[in-house]
Amino acid sequence: GVRAARGPEAPWASWDGEEPTSLEWFNGTVLRTELGDAELARRLGALCLELEAQGGGRSVSNAGGFQSKDLTWRTDAALREFQELLHEPLASFLRRSGQGQPPAGLNTGQELCVRAVAVDLWANVNRPGNRNVIHNHGEPTPSVVASGVYYPEVGADEDLATGAGAARLRLFVPSGTLELAPRSGALVLFPTNLLHETEAVGPREGVRLSLAFNLRVRWLDRPLLRAAARGDASRILQLVEQEGEDADAPEP
Repeated sequence: GVRAARGPEAPWASWDGEEPTSLEWFNGTVLRTELGDAELARRLGALCLELEAQGGGRSVSNAGGFQSKDLTWRTDAALREFQELLHEPLASFLRRSGQGQPPAGLNTGQELCVRAVAVDLWANVNRPGNRNVIHNHGEPTPSVVASGVYYPEVGADEDLATGAGAARLRLFVPSGTLELAPRSGALVLFPTNLLHETEAVGPREGVRLSLAFNLRVRWLDRPLLRAAARGDASRILQLVEQEGEDADAPEP
């Protein structure tokens, strides 16, 4: 098909894009990959601790510790950068879960693009004795298709920064129990209805930081939708005002 002009700043991933080499799959349903760089991990870690210091959290799946309220409304540069890095991993997750096929009814005559949109996003700060009890994030819908967790930099302790000795994420996959140790800069995606919990942080393990979220997929199968995703008002107007032509004609 015709490839959409992407550019390094395009807010989407190509459905036909190459799989990143850092992907790890567990049980065919859980994806782990590295996301961003060490500087982003440090900035997001600092944000988690700042939110904890401000207080005003909530109690949902956390037994002790701090869980923030929804962060999707915030304009922090680190959070915006983090969310723009989620398009490629979500496309990989959907390719595997859909056995390489996009949903029926999409326009596949041109390049199909995938945009990830966080519909819930919150920070967790667990200290010794704190944990997250067994829970899931609800049944998937045609649009809310994945849940995930990202591990920011936890601080100066090198052992903790590499995940050594840190409280593990326990996922109850169909084949049994999958346990993953936190690793700074790592992203884990899994089905929204997959039961999971975290171990209690040990007495000498310091602090455990994470960002948890649910993702909505936006299928960008037309030039008009891609222009809207970019916020390109002039391109939107051009497409809408085309006379005698289909607004979804291939992009110039």
